[in-house]
Amino acid sequence: MFIDRVFLDIIKVKVLGIIINMKILMMLLWILGTLAADSDTSDNIPISPSALSGILISLMLTVFLFVGLSSLNNINGPATYSTVPLLVGKER
Repeated sequence: MFIDRVFLDIIKVKVLGIIINMKILMMLLWILGTLAADSDTSDNIPISPSALSGILISLMLTVFLFVGLSSLNNINGPATYSTVPLLVGKER
């Protein structure tokens, strides 16, 4: 029962982290969208659509790189190495 509760707490923390990251990403997209507006109608910095897509692609690649590195960091090898052969089937 305690392990289930701890597991659910871990899931809640991960889901909240994902939601916060999504909000940050949406805010960044909103800022980039306002930067891409015409400079004639407002005082925003003009950015061409190709520059905007390049910024978004580099941002996504950076996010995937850091997520991949953090997932590789959590991979652990076996706690103990054994030289005993694994017996399968009739060999037992």
